[in-house]
Amino acid sequence: MDEVGVILTQSFCDQEEIWTTYRERTGDENFRTLRDGGEVVAACAILPCGQWFGGRVVPMGGIAAVGVPPHRRGRRYAERLMGEAVREMHRERIPLSVLYASSVALYRLAGYEPAGCRMIHSIDLRSIAHRKGEIPFVPVRGTPGEPVRAVAAERGRRSNGNVDRDDRFWVMLTKAIQKQPVFGYLLGSEAEPVGYVFFQQERKEWGYDLVVRDMAATTPEAMRALWSFLAAHRTMSRNASWPGPAVDPRLRGLAEPVHRILRSELWMLRIVDLRGALEQRGYPASLEAELHLEVADDLIEANNGRFMLRVRDGRGVVEPGGRGDLRIKIREMAPLYTGLWSAGDLTAPGAPDPALEEADRIFRGPPPWMADPF
Repeated sequence: MDEVGVILTQSFCDQEEIWTTYRERTGDENFRTLRDGGEVVAACAILPCGQWFGGRVVPMGGIAAVGVPPHRRGRRYAERLMGEAVREMHRERIPLSVLYASSVALYRLAGYEPAGCRMIHSIDLRSIAHRKGEIPFVPVRGTPGEPVRAVAAERGRRSNGNVDRDDRFWVMLTKAIQKQPVFGYLLGSEAEPVGYVFFQQERKEWGYDLVVRDMAATTPEAMRALWSFLAAHRTMSRNASWPGPAVDPRLRGLAEPVHRILRSELWMLRIVDLRGALEQRGYPASLEAELHLEVADDLIEANNGRFMLRVRDGRGVVEPGGRGDLRIKIREMAPLYTGLWSAGDLTAPGAPDPALEEADRIFRGPPPWMADPF
């Protein structure tokens, strides 16, 4: 682990104290290393968690802290490490894996493909009306409890791609490493929670900006109260930023939703266990559909071949065989699965194809996004 620390602090230009805290939060058991001649030549972490799709949580392995020492780069060590990580997750029956890529080309070699976004929006707080509301705000101290998590779960059910946070991910969200403290508030009461917000204050030449790490509301009234709460900082703060989807429905609560995009990030997803991924996610309850797939996967033999996906009553069942109407590579399944792209986007243009239409009926849903970087 000392060798891993040297590799990662150099790879990410971090201070040793940051590595120490990150190591404690991640847990040594979640790091993986590749050796050559006894020397650690590549490292990564696999963070077990879940991700919401179609109103259900699918187990997911988050890949983080991938690093290779500079004198060992260019020898395909990272490619080998990622291949072994994917095979391990398949053995552990983890259907999905997600990462934020420093090199899209590298992770495509392991079967990952861009499949969702994390946009950082910014708004001038002076454009938001501050009104006294009736919804109380209760400070959250320590690791968030069940009321906050219930609100996050409700948002997860309504969206695609949100992380189903365990204690590790809640700590990552609410406790910054060597930065300004994170402040948290619950909207409503512990018995009837309707929202939450976690944010930091980033000092500027005059005053500060609000950096929202995450916010959620289960009702339009709660969302309006959240915007008003942020606007209450405008005597000392000019701007607020927050993570969200490309087109954020939370802006509907504003009279003047004029804002900027500060940063756009695409996260990549890998279908590790095809059958598990298709059977454990949710689907529209009223949908009855059947999709015949022919899948090619260079790493996982069990994902190769023809499969029939039958959807009914919000659940999917996969059986081997079928006609193979939709021929697709495993990495192309990722943006189809999440709903980022349509089946037509992933194939050559041409006349409408019933198989493409059926795939879009099955996987169409809210645009995939997540608030959590890792």
